[in-house]
Amino acid sequence: AVQPSGRVIISMQHRTDNFHLDYTQDSIFVSDDNGGSWKLLPIKTGYYWQRASGMLFAQDGNSYVRSSDDGNTWSALTLNGIMGDVISIFSDRTGHLFVCAQFLYRSTDNGLSWSKIINGLSNISSPITNITAISNNELFAIIQGGYGIFRSEDFGRTWAPKLSSNNNIVFAFSNDSIGNLFFLDYGGGIHSSSDKGYTWDFIPPNIDFRGQCLICSASESVGKFLYAVNNFFFRLTPSKISEIVQVANGSITSIAVHADSSIVSF
Repeated sequence: AVQPSGRVIISMQHRTDNFHLDYTQDSIFVSDDNGGSWKLLPIKTGYYWQRASGMLFAQDGNSYVRSSDDGNTWSALTLNGIMGDVISIFSDRTGHLFVCAQFLYRSTDNGLSWSKIINGLSNISSPITNITAISNNELFAIIQGGYGIFRSEDFGRTWAPKLSSNNNIVFAFSNDSIGNLFFLDYGGGIHSSSDKGYTWDFIPPNIDFRGQCLICSASESVGKFLYAVNNFFFRLTPSKISEIVQVANGSITSIAVHADSSIVSF
Protein backbone atom coordinates (compact mmCIF):
# COMPACT_ATOMS: atom_id res chain seq x y z
CA ALA A 1 0.00 0.00 0.00
CA VAL A 2 1.03 3.61 -0.52
CA GLN A 3 0.13 6.18 2.12
CA PRO A 4 -0.95 9.76 1.26
CA SER A 5 2.48 10.86 2.53
CA GLY A 6 4.18 8.58 -0.02
CA ARG A 7 5.30 5.98 2.54
CA VAL A 8 5.16 2.47 1.05
CA ILE A 9 3.96 -0.37 3.31
CA ILE A 10 4.34 -4.09 2.63
CA SER A 11 3.57 -7.30 4.50
CA MET A 12 6.14 -10.09 4.27
CA GLN A 13 5.18 -13.75 4.67
CA HIS A 14 7.40 -16.17 6.58
CA ARG A 15 7.80 -19.71 5.23
CA THR A 16 8.85 -22.62 7.39
CA ASP A 17 9.59 -24.59 4.20
CA ASN A 18 8.60 -24.58 0.54
CA PHE A 19 5.00 -25.55 1.30
CA HIS A 20 4.01 -24.03 4.65
CA LEU A 21 3.52 -20.47 5.91
CA ASP A 22 3.96 -19.41 9.53
CA TYR A 23 1.57 -16.48 9.79
CA THR A 24 2.64 -15.73 13.38
CA GLN A 25 6.05 -14.68 12.01
CA ASP A 26 4.81 -12.34 9.26
CA SER A 27 6.23 -8.82 9.35
CA ILE A 28 5.33 -5.31 8.16
CA PHE A 29 7.97 -3.10 6.55
CA VAL A 30 7.81 0.56 5.49
CA SER A 31 9.85 2.65 3.06
CA ASP A 32 10.06 6.44 2.88
CA ASP A 33 12.28 6.55 -0.22
CA ASN A 34 10.07 4.64 -2.69
CA GLY A 35 11.58 1.26 -1.86
CA GLY A 36 15.24 2.30 -1.60
CA SER A 37 15.42 1.24 2.04
CA TRP A 38 13.05 -0.48 4.46
CA LYS A 39 12.27 -0.37 8.19
CA LEU A 40 10.55 -3.08 10.24
CA LEU A 41 7.47 -2.00 12.19
CA PRO A 42 7.03 -3.34 15.76
CA ILE A 43 3.90 -5.33 14.87
CA LYS A 44 3.82 -9.03 15.74
CA THR A 45 1.88 -10.17 12.65
CA GLY A 46 1.76 -9.11 9.02
CA TYR A 47 -1.95 -8.34 8.95
CA TYR A 48 -2.73 -4.68 8.32
CA TRP A 49 -5.43 -2.60 6.60
CA GLN A 50 -5.04 0.82 5.04
CA ARG A 51 -8.19 2.92 5.26
CA ALA A 52 -9.56 6.45 4.76
CA SER A 53 -7.11 9.34 5.06
CA GLY A 54 -4.22 6.94 5.53
CA MET A 55 -5.52 5.44 8.78
CA LEU A 56 -3.81 2.10 9.46
CA PHE A 57 -5.13 -0.89 11.40
CA ALA A 58 -3.11 -3.99 12.26
CA GLN A 59 -3.26 -7.23 14.17
CA ASP A 60 -0.57 -7.20 16.85
CA GLY A 61 -0.40 -10.71 18.25
CA ASN A 62 -3.85 -11.42 19.68
CA SER A 63 -4.88 -7.77 19.82
CA TYR A 64 -5.57 -4.98 17.32
CA VAL A 65 -3.99 -1.55 17.01
CA ARG A 66 -4.33 1.56 14.85
CA SER A 67 -2.12 4.39 13.69
CA SER A 68 -2.83 7.84 12.25
CA ASP A 69 0.82 8.79 11.65
CA ASP A 70 1.99 6.31 8.99
CA GLY A 71 2.68 3.57 11.52
CA ASN A 72 5.19 5.52 13.61
CA THR A 73 3.03 5.14 16.72
CA TRP A 74 0.18 2.76 17.50
CA SER A 75 -2.71 2.73 19.98
CA ALA A 76 -4.90 -0.14 21.10
CA LEU A 77 -8.25 -0.73 19.37
CA THR A 78 -10.73 -2.33 21.75
CA LEU A 79 -13.12 -4.79 20.09
CA ASN A 80 -15.47 -5.60 22.97
CA GLY A 81 -18.54 -7.55 21.87
CA ILE A 82 -17.18 -8.58 18.46
CA MET A 83 -18.13 -12.20 17.65
CA GLY A 84 -15.87 -14.40 15.51
CA ASP A 85 -12.44 -13.84 14.01
CA VAL A 86 -11.73 -10.39 12.56
CA ILE A 87 -11.59 -10.50 8.74
CA SER A 88 -10.91 -6.82 8.11
CA ILE A 89 -11.23 -3.36 9.68
CA PHE A 90 -12.44 -0.26 7.88
CA SER A 91 -12.82 3.47 8.57
CA ASP A 92 -14.92 5.77 6.41
CA ARG A 93 -14.31 9.44 5.62
CA THR A 94 -16.48 10.60 8.52
CA GLY A 95 -14.50 8.65 11.11
CA HIS A 96 -16.91 5.75 11.61
CA LEU A 97 -15.19 2.42 12.21
CA PHE A 98 -16.33 -0.98 10.90
CA VAL A 99 -15.22 -4.51 11.73
CA CYS A 100 -15.97 -7.45 9.45
CA ALA A 101 -16.12 -10.62 11.54
CA GLN A 102 -18.89 -13.19 12.02
CA PHE A 103 -21.18 -10.17 11.60
CA LEU A 104 -20.64 -6.57 10.51
CA TYR A 105 -20.07 -4.12 13.37
CA ARG A 106 -19.93 -0.32 13.43
CA SER A 107 -18.59 2.20 15.94
CA THR A 108 -19.53 5.89 15.87
CA ASP A 109 -17.51 6.79 19.00
CA ASN A 110 -13.98 6.03 17.81
CA GLY A 111 -14.08 2.40 18.89
CA LEU A 112 -15.35 2.83 22.45
CA SER A 113 -18.47 0.77 21.65
CA TRP A 114 -19.68 -1.39 18.77
CA SER A 115 -23.11 -2.22 17.37
CA LYS A 116 -23.98 -5.16 15.16
CA ILE A 117 -25.48 -4.15 11.80
CA ILE A 118 -28.46 -6.32 10.83
CA ASN A 119 -30.62 -4.02 8.67
CA GLY A 120 -30.49 -5.58 5.21
CA LEU A 121 -27.85 -8.16 6.21
CA SER A 122 -29.80 -10.56 8.42
CA ASN A 123 -30.41 -13.09 5.64
CA ILE A 124 -26.91 -13.40 4.16
CA SER A 125 -25.28 -16.78 4.74
CA SER A 126 -21.65 -15.64 4.52
CA PRO A 127 -19.87 -12.81 6.33
CA ILE A 128 -18.82 -9.52 4.77
CA THR A 129 -15.10 -9.47 4.06
CA ASN A 130 -14.41 -5.91 2.96
CA ILE A 131 -15.94 -2.44 2.71
CA THR A 132 -15.11 0.47 0.42
CA ALA A 133 -16.47 4.03 0.27
CA ILE A 134 -17.33 6.17 -2.77
CA SER A 135 -18.55 9.19 -0.78
CA ASN A 136 -19.01 10.25 2.82
CA ASN A 137 -22.26 8.34 3.24
CA GLU A 138 -22.15 5.69 0.47
CA LEU A 139 -20.44 2.41 1.28
CA PHE A 140 -20.13 -0.89 -0.59
CA ALA A 141 -19.59 -4.26 1.07
CA ILE A 142 -18.32 -7.52 -0.44
CA ILE A 143 -19.74 -10.87 0.68
CA GLN A 144 -17.26 -13.67 1.42
CA GLY A 145 -16.61 -15.82 -1.66
CA GLY A 146 -17.49 -12.94 -3.97
CA TYR A 147 -21.17 -13.85 -4.21
CA GLY A 148 -22.61 -10.39 -3.75
CA ILE A 149 -22.15 -6.67 -3.28
CA PHE A 150 -24.30 -4.65 -0.87
CA ARG A 151 -24.65 -0.87 -0.69
CA SER A 152 -25.42 1.53 2.13
CA GLU A 153 -26.46 5.15 1.61
CA ASP A 154 -26.69 6.10 5.29
CA PHE A 155 -23.18 5.67 6.70
CA GLY A 156 -23.58 1.90 7.10
CA ARG A 157 -26.79 1.85 9.14
CA THR A 158 -28.81 -0.10 6.55
CA TRP A 159 -27.78 -2.20 3.54
CA ALA A 160 -29.35 -3.49 0.32
CA PRO A 161 -28.05 -5.77 -2.46
CA LYS A 162 -26.87 -3.68 -5.39
CA LEU A 163 -25.25 -5.95 -7.96
CA SER A 164 -26.82 -7.10 -11.20
CA SER A 165 -23.78 -9.07 -12.34
CA ASN A 166 -25.37 -12.09 -14.03
CA ASN A 167 -24.18 -14.31 -11.17
CA ASN A 168 -20.52 -13.47 -11.74
CA ILE A 169 -18.22 -14.13 -8.80
CA VAL A 170 -16.62 -10.91 -7.57
CA PHE A 171 -12.91 -11.55 -7.11
CA ALA A 172 -11.87 -7.92 -6.62
CA PHE A 173 -13.78 -4.67 -6.22
CA SER A 174 -12.66 -1.05 -6.32
CA ASN A 175 -13.60 2.47 -7.36
CA ASP A 176 -11.89 5.48 -8.91
CA SER A 177 -11.76 9.11 -7.80
CA ILE A 178 -14.97 10.16 -9.60
CA GLY A 179 -17.22 7.37 -8.29
CA ASN A 180 -17.01 4.75 -11.04
CA LEU A 181 -17.17 1.19 -9.71
CA PHE A 182 -15.23 -1.81 -10.99
CA PHE A 183 -15.11 -5.50 -10.23
CA LEU A 184 -13.19 -8.40 -11.71
CA ASP A 185 -15.06 -11.65 -12.32
CA TYR A 186 -13.97 -15.29 -12.24
CA GLY A 187 -12.57 -15.17 -15.77
CA GLY A 188 -10.66 -11.89 -15.46
CA GLY A 189 -13.30 -9.73 -17.15
CA ILE A 190 -13.98 -6.23 -15.85
CA HIS A 191 -17.45 -4.93 -14.99
CA SER A 192 -17.79 -1.15 -14.62
CA SER A 193 -20.67 0.98 -13.38
CA SER A 194 -21.11 4.73 -13.54
CA ASP A 195 -24.51 4.77 -11.81
CA LYS A 196 -23.59 3.44 -8.36
CA GLY A 197 -24.05 -0.23 -9.25
CA TYR A 198 -27.51 -0.15 -10.82
CA THR A 199 -26.18 -1.19 -14.24
CA TRP A 200 -22.85 -2.67 -15.31
CA ASP A 201 -20.84 -2.67 -18.54
CA PHE A 202 -18.68 -5.70 -19.32
CA ILE A 203 -15.15 -5.49 -20.68
CA PRO A 204 -13.92 -8.94 -21.75
CA PRO A 205 -10.50 -10.15 -20.56
CA ASN A 206 -7.40 -10.27 -22.75
CA ILE A 207 -6.35 -13.62 -21.29
CA ASP A 208 -8.31 -16.51 -19.76
CA PHE A 209 -7.69 -16.29 -16.00
CA ARG A 210 -10.50 -18.50 -14.73
CA GLY A 211 -9.74 -19.99 -11.35
CA GLN A 212 -6.82 -17.68 -10.68
CA CYS A 213 -6.32 -15.22 -7.85
CA LEU A 214 -7.22 -11.71 -9.00
CA ILE A 215 -5.99 -8.42 -7.54
CA CYS A 216 -7.24 -4.97 -8.50
CA SER A 217 -6.50 -1.43 -7.51
CA ALA A 218 -7.99 1.94 -8.48
CA SER A 219 -5.63 4.86 -8.24
CA GLU A 220 -7.14 8.19 -7.16
CA SER A 221 -3.77 9.88 -7.69
CA VAL A 222 -3.84 9.42 -11.46
CA GLY A 223 -7.56 8.85 -12.03
CA LYS A 224 -7.07 5.55 -13.81
CA PHE A 225 -8.14 1.99 -13.10
CA LEU A 226 -5.17 -0.36 -12.79
CA TYR A 227 -5.23 -4.03 -11.92
CA ALA A 228 -3.04 -7.10 -11.87
CA VAL A 229 -3.70 -10.78 -12.51
CA ASN A 230 -0.96 -13.28 -11.69
CA ASN A 231 2.11 -11.70 -13.37
CA PHE A 232 0.28 -9.31 -15.72
CA PHE A 233 -0.36 -5.57 -15.21
CA PHE A 234 -3.44 -4.14 -16.93
CA ARG A 235 -5.10 -0.76 -17.25
CA LEU A 236 -8.53 0.29 -18.41
CA THR A 237 -8.37 2.95 -21.12
CA PRO A 238 -10.82 5.91 -21.28
CA SER A 239 -12.60 4.06 -24.09
CA LYS A 240 -13.04 1.06 -21.75
CA ILE A 241 -10.56 -1.27 -23.39
CA SER A 242 -8.48 -3.55 -21.21
CA GLU A 243 -4.84 -3.52 -22.27
CA ILE A 244 -1.67 -5.12 -20.93
CA VAL A 245 0.78 -2.60 -19.46
CA GLN A 246 3.62 -4.87 -18.35
CA VAL A 247 4.50 -8.48 -17.56
CA ALA A 248 6.26 -9.06 -14.24
CA ASN A 249 8.81 -11.77 -13.47
CA GLY A 250 6.69 -13.34 -10.71
CA SER A 251 3.16 -13.44 -9.35
CA ILE A 252 1.80 -10.07 -8.20
CA THR A 253 0.00 -10.12 -4.86
CA SER A 254 -0.85 -6.43 -4.54
CA ILE A 255 -0.42 -3.15 -6.39
CA ALA A 256 -0.66 0.53 -5.53
CA VAL A 257 0.14 3.80 -7.24
CA HIS A 258 2.58 6.31 -5.77
CA ALA A 259 1.84 10.03 -5.77
CA ASP A 260 4.35 10.45 -8.61
CA SER A 261 2.21 8.00 -10.69
CA SER A 262 4.77 5.18 -10.49
CA ILE A 263 3.29 1.71 -9.92
CA VAL A 264 4.37 -0.16 -6.82
CA SER A 265 3.83 -3.93 -6.80
CA PHE A 266 4.61 -6.87 -4.52
